[in-house]
Amino acid sequence: MRIACIVGALSFFGMAFVDPMLVSPAAVPALVAARSAIIGILLLLLATTLVPGLAVRHARVLLTAAFLVTGGGVIAVTVLTGGAESRYHEALFLTMFGYALLPMTWQPVYAAVVYASLVVLYAGAVVAFDVAGSVGVFVTNVGLLTAAWFIGVVMYLVSLRSRYEEFSHRAELANANSRLKELDRAKNRFFANLSHELRTPLTLTLAPVESLLEDPREDLTIAQREKLLLVRRNALRLLRLVDDLLALSKAEATTLRLKVETIDLVQLGRMLIDEVSELTARKSIEVSFAVEGSVVPTRCDPDLIERVFLNLLGNAAKFTPEGGRISVVVRGLDNGIEVSVRDTGIGIPEDALVRVFDRFYQVDDGATRAVGGTGIGLALAKEIVELHGGRIEASSALGVGTTMRFWLPNELPAAAPIERRRTRKALGTERRSNETGLPEWHEALKAARAYRLHEIDLATEHRATSTRTEQARGRAANVLIVEDNPDMVQFLVALLAADFSTTTAANGREGLLTAVERLPDLIISDVMMPEMDGFELVRRLREDATTSRIPVILLTAKDTAEDRIAGRAGGADAYLAKPFSAGELLAAVDTLLRRQETVRDAARDDRDEALVFMATGVSDALEQAVGDIERDLPELVKSAPAALNTAREGLGGVRRVLEQLRAFALAGASASPTPTSVKDAVAKAVEMVSPKCAGRALDVDLRSRATVLFPAGQLELLVAELVENAVTATEPGGQVRILAWDEASDHAVISIRDEGPGVPAQHAERVFFPFYDGPHTGMGLAVARRLVEHVGGEIYLDQSEVAGATFVIRLPVAPASVAAVSQPITKRRAV
Repeated sequence: MRIACIVGALSFFGMAFVDPMLVSPAAVPALVAARSAIIGILLLLLATTLVPGLAVRHARVLLTAAFLVTGGGVIAVTVLTGGAESRYHEALFLTMFGYALLPMTWQPVYAAVVYASLVVLYAGAVVAFDVAGSVGVFVTNVGLLTAAWFIGVVMYLVSLRSRYEEFSHRAELANANSRLKELDRAKNRFFANLSHELRTPLTLTLAPVESLLEDPREDLTIAQREKLLLVRRNALRLLRLVDDLLALSKAEATTLRLKVETIDLVQLGRMLIDEVSELTARKSIEVSFAVEGSVVPTRCDPDLIERVFLNLLGNAAKFTPEGGRISVVVRGLDNGIEVSVRDTGIGIPEDALVRVFDRFYQVDDGATRAVGGTGIGLALAKEIVELHGGRIEASSALGVGTTMRFWLPNELPAAAPIERRRTRKALGTERRSNETGLPEWHEALKAARAYRLHEIDLATEHRATSTRTEQARGRAANVLIVEDNPDMVQFLVALLAADFSTTTAANGREGLLTAVERLPDLIISDVMMPEMDGFELVRRLREDATTSRIPVILLTAKDTAEDRIAGRAGGADAYLAKPFSAGELLAAVDTLLRRQETVRDAARDDRDEALVFMATGVSDALEQAVGDIERDLPELVKSAPAALNTAREGLGGVRRVLEQLRAFALAGASASPTPTSVKDAVAKAVEMVSPKCAGRALDVDLRSRATVLFPAGQLELLVAELVENAVTATEPGGQVRILAWDEASDHAVISIRDEGPGVPAQHAERVFFPFYDGPHTGMGLAVARRLVEHVGGEIYLDQSEVAGATFVIRLPVAPASVAAVSQPITKRRAV
């Protein structure tokens, strides 16, 4: 409305200076009067826009009036200056085109009618005042005006559509912005409410644990204390996360208030460095503190500024490798204080520097990131510093280190949200609210050193924890645990140690190397780990023929359908989501190990049957060949008598191999088990081997009183061969230890340990293969296993010993009525 009135008035005023050049002097006064009247009317219409709400309520009427006044004025001037012969009528084109471009409120049909009225008024006026001129000129002018009307309507429609789309987009953006703000407010309310609701049960969880750990009257075992420490560490971690979320939500909702005091930042910094240095020393990280310039006491919230200090120090400790350095400098400025924390860590990519202070942002958020985190610490530090009227920034170079700086003014800004001092009445109200809400001792927990320095404790402990541990339990199945969280490793080892031998690795790459080296019976792995994630670990295991059959359980917090599909598609045998129950994990481990044992036994039975078949055929064929050679040998060597002894020695070796093959093929099938004293059999075996010791000592401890069922005379021969192997493997001056004891009342155990080079873990099963080429060669162990398993026992290589090799024989004790045994005992598979 204003544009139309102002442009129209200025146009009529400006054209007044052109009138004397276009018309006769006698017509100028009439034109001036007409122009003045039109300008006056347009100014009156302009004045209506200054009345609040008037132009909005009567927009269509006022805009139509302005359009008709402008167009009618042009027609009046046209009539006064010659009618159809005048060039002034061309201004009607500008009027229609100009109004078509303005953001009018007319409907399209209404606009077409209003535009058409100008054409009708023009035609009627020139005819009525007899200034239509010739028919050709009149028809031409009306035709051009009609074309202008059509173009003006089309322009208006296009302009209207464009304005409508723009309006729709603005409306959508405004609505989306409004919804986002509401969602953000709802998110802040949710975090605040959730944090409040979580703090009470967390505090109530920590308080009894703290009481149990600190009360000297509690007689806790080492295992119980370790479990309670594990609970406390992770409850403190969760409480710290909840408190950070609550503080961040308050800061975003502008409800976080500063409890201002005047403090010495230098003194605060020195105190924190002294506390932090004890923890960073575990990673061999040197922490230095320096003061530059004159630092005056400043007004700030000491608890919040301490949190900023500790967040920056925790980040530095987390990303600085062992042997690195962290330097803290407090510098006095004219208008405030600058604090910088510089480390020699891995650095931050340049494109990530602008986002490191964003909420929940992680520079490395992939499944193989080496350092965990939530992305809250730096965002909270930024909010706290800005509440004090300061600023914070980061600078970094990859592979060199990172520097975090924040500035605080000497005086807080006037708009700083300072918490007013509470009256005695308010303090009493808060105390009463604490009786039914958050206990007061939550504040005591927050002030505790374990809570304040928890993040730095985790950052340094994670690197200080041994990345490879082992707990062996003899014949127990070996479980490899691949997990980068020390607390989770500790929990899993404690859970499995009672029944299984455990080995640990700190990441997927180390887990793969350990699996290839040790060939565990089962692998439990996390998914999100540094260097190599769990999915890649499973894929690599399945590609290697030596590890492709090892069962794998994936334990992870990633529990989406896509993650489960990826895990199973990669070859994982089970996928358990955290948090998982101990019973669920133990059931999965037991099921997979039983399945693995069944597969292994079936494969071994098939292998043994094939070997027995082969040994029988080969031994028969070789026996016939050797017999023929021995029969004809004297005749063949008459020309060379010296070769006879050499030939006979060679044939003797072949015959010994034949005897071993036949023994393997017939082991347990040619004789019935008879009652045999374990103590007597071992004693006879020691007596047989003693002359061959040659400087090796035999340490014999025979405590067994059991009688077992074994083929007559075979047990002492079996033990004698094991002892002889041990003597051979032990250097002169060493010792071979031979033990025999009763296990409960149902098994007798014989153990032979040497001090030799030992057997690689991956060969623990292969040494029982016929013709195994290793430190214990030949058919002896293969025959021994068949004999022992024939009577329901087992023989294995004990992996729990650090040095040497220990072979263990477990045999079932004979029933009381051993005299009744007369038939061969059927083969029983030990589980």
